[in-house]
Amino acid sequence: MTVLSTAEFWLNLGIATIPIRYRDKRPAISSWKQYQRQLPSHTELAKWFYSPYTNIAVITGWKNLAVVDFDDDTEYEKWALWIARRRIYRYVRQTLTVKTSRGYHVYVTTSQPAQNAKLPGIDIKASGGYVLTPPSVHPSGAQYKIVSGDLPVRIDALSDILPPELLAQYTEQPKTIITPRITLPASGDPWAQAERPFEPSDNLIQRIKDHYRIESFFPDIHYRGGEWAMARCPFHDDRNPSLWLNVEQQICGCFAGCTTLPYDVIDLYARLNNLTVSEAVRIMKQSLGGA
Repeated sequence: MTVLSTAEFWLNLGIATIPIRYRDKRPAISSWKQYQRQLPSHTELAKWFYSPYTNIAVITGWKNLAVVDFDDDTEYEKWALWIARRRIYRYVRQTLTVKTSRGYHVYVTTSQPAQNAKLPGIDIKASGGYVLTPPSVHPSGAQYKIVSGDLPVRIDALSDILPPELLAQYTEQPKTIITPRITLPASGDPWAQAERPFEPSDNLIQRIKDHYRIESFFPDIHYRGGEWAMARCPFHDDRNPSLWLNVEQQICGCFAGCTTLPYDVIDLYARLNNLTVSEAVRIMKQSLGGA
């Protein structure tokens, strides 16, 4: 595919691309961040990508696109062995995977927008960033190449394809949030854990809800009287608080549309840490003791 046809391919999926300087990683336009919120036009694509000597980057976050960036072949191979033992592997093996200059990019889309994260040897690029995509050429001269798949596979959350404990430890949190961190035992190896079915009981879920108060996640909370309060939403650049909380019912939601349904404390923790709800319950119960 040419650079222009690649850009058109992504645009047809509802995902923005931007031009990057050839054999470079820097944008070739000055105002690229506006394309975090608006799609480029066909005319802009034709202007940007008329020359084959142009790199191209996909902006993550569009359509809940997240890219798992493995720093080198070793990290990717360790993940490949781990994911092959999981039931979701038969779907993930079909997802778009790109060989980079040193490692691999694995493209997925998630049910809820994912958060950026920096795991050991792995970067999650999910919100407001970009990754070079084929047929771009790295500054080293290596060309980005598709090794499998042609579209990002849809998953529920990143904990479907990465160890939940690592996500809970290393997902980047906005300054408007205080979220509990889970410290693994010294002997804990999230990559070596066997896959075990986890079925939380209603009693466990209630204990978690009793243990974690939803308002404790928001240091800038402003009470509006009675059971209602407002805070800045952690899921978008919220200059004027648009997240509502009901501290009596222990639920919250965003007036700007970041939440389609109200979140309880488990839903909130799950999305903040790139977890499925089930994995959030499993991680949060570690703080209860005796569970």
